[in-house]
Amino acid sequence: MSEENKGNNQKTPMRMSLSKKTHSTLTMQSSGGRTKKIQVEVRKRKIVIDPAEIAAKKAREAAEKAKAEEEARLAAQKAAEEARKAAEEKRKAEEARRLEAEKARKAKEEAAKAAKAEKAKAEKKDKQNKQEDIATEELRRKQEAEQQRKNEEEAARLAEETRR
Repeated sequence: MSEENKGNNQKTPMRMSLSKKTHSTLTMQSSGGRTKKIQVEVRKRKIVIDPAEIAAKKAREAAEKAKAEEEARLAAQKAAEEARKAAEEKRKAEEARRLEAEKARKAKEEAAKAAKAEKAKAEKKDKQNKQEDIATEELRRKQEAEQQRKNEEEAARLAEETRR
């Protein structure tokens, strides 16, 4: 009995083997011209399967097939979800990289702008220092010229006094 049959408490087997024996006699001629009778026994076995077992087997196969299809569908769904998550993570990483590059570019531009402003400030300061140097030089020349004029006047005055 099969395991399915045990749970149903049925006493009929799911498979039955039918054996059939047939006896026949063959007449053959032997070498001396005599006829000889030979008894032949033919055994045939036929297995009969209960239709309920066939239906149960088909039902099990259909259930297994449905289960396999469901597992395949779930696996495909899971793979698609993982692919979607991977694509989302890739997109986020790309966005973060792009934002970081944009930040770096802006920082570089700010640094260049600050350097340019610093350079302009330094140039302005240099120009102002040059102007101050020129003004200081001119003031020094005027003072020297004034000092020389005073010295000449003093020398002229002393010469005038010595002449008198």
